[in-house]
Amino acid sequence: MKVILQGAGLRTAVGLGCLEMLFAAETQAGNGLNDVGYGAESAGMAGADIAVARDTAALNTNPAGLTQIEGQMLDVLVEPYTFIGQRHQDEFGNNVQPDNRDGAALGGGYARRLRNTNFVVGLGMFFQGGAGLAYKDLKTPFGTRDDLSSLFGSLKLAPGFAWQASEQLSIGAALGLSYSSARQKVFYETSTAGDPQTGTPAFSGLRIDDLAGLSANVKLGLQYRPSPDWVLALVYTSKAPLRLDNGELRLNNTGSGGGVVRYRDTRITGLAFAPEAGIGARWRASESLQLTAEVNWLDWSSAMASTRLTARDPDNASAPAKLVIDTPLNWRDQVLFAAGGIWQWTPATELIFGVSYARQPIPKQSVSPTFALLGETSLSAGFTHQVGSQWRLLVGGTYQPAVEMSYTSPLLGQ
Repeated sequence: MKVILQGAGLRTAVGLGCLEMLFAAETQAGNGLNDVGYGAESAGMAGADIAVARDTAALNTNPAGLTQIEGQMLDVLVEPYTFIGQRHQDEFGNNVQPDNRDGAALGGGYARRLRNTNFVVGLGMFFQGGAGLAYKDLKTPFGTRDDLSSLFGSLKLAPGFAWQASEQLSIGAALGLSYSSARQKVFYETSTAGDPQTGTPAFSGLRIDDLAGLSANVKLGLQYRPSPDWVLALVYTSKAPLRLDNGELRLNNTGSGGGVVRYRDTRITGLAFAPEAGIGARWRASESLQLTAEVNWLDWSSAMASTRLTARDPDNASAPAKLVIDTPLNWRDQVLFAAGGIWQWTPATELIFGVSYARQPIPKQSVSPTFALLGETSLSAGFTHQVGSQWRLLVGGTYQPAVEMSYTSPLLGQ
């Protein structure tokens, strides 16, 4: 049985001033679990930002860019998103769009240059990334209609600093403190003992709630200006293993007479945000035009090799005392290419644009209807506009063209 999932994504970001208080809304990310860009300007340049970073979003792109802030800066970000044409089809007659197509996130940051020094310190809050789709009232292989979802989101608090070592060299570092949460439904209202005569398999619906935890990593950045027209940049981000524990798993065994079993100690291990390294450059081609490009490597093969679900402490003495489910993921590493530009249209207004490409990291055997990060190409545009002497308005948008994939789903039939 072939399952087809296709869709396109549209994400916009609007920044005022340049605080990002993000809510960890579960959605599809752009590059693996990561977002395409962080902040309106970054989003409008398709993430081609490490040699540009000049606002508080630098805390999550290249902390060295904080040294471009004179005095102090407060950023406020609103980021609505929608998925256009996202659709799941299968042989059971399902041809539906996910129920979590739309959403929004809020966020921001604050940075300040220390008086009479070359140091800038800052604090930001960012929607680090997320994944997952939710479908309601799907037709199941067991003749029922039920819900299917797997949702993950992560919110990052990022304190950091930058030091302008000389007119040419800036270096910076930021600590990433991430709170992640996840939940899942696998046809929870459906339960059957199976029928050998018809070949219908036994099935117990499953539901996991309240998985959450904290993790940490470090981002290091550098910007070097060999001449007034050039900026070279390096960034390294360490791996961030995700803690997802203290959850509850409910297993619906009513079809076989076992009732609903509640496991009160549930955790998932093996997930992580990938370590990554990037190199970039910015060139002032003319008085009004700047061009930027970068290459990033994301080590998803070490971060997303396999997961283990462990559930303990059942509320039914006749149930197994411990459940362990291992799932191979086998994600591939990504090499991300991004390029963009800034065009000074008027003294108060800049137009920004960008494009990026990275092969999606999930192999076909690991794709599911609820976990299908298919986006590969991102096209972005936006503008910045100075509003008086104190505020700057930034608007950026990212569009991901539709991608279609056919694959075999163990859950929905072989």
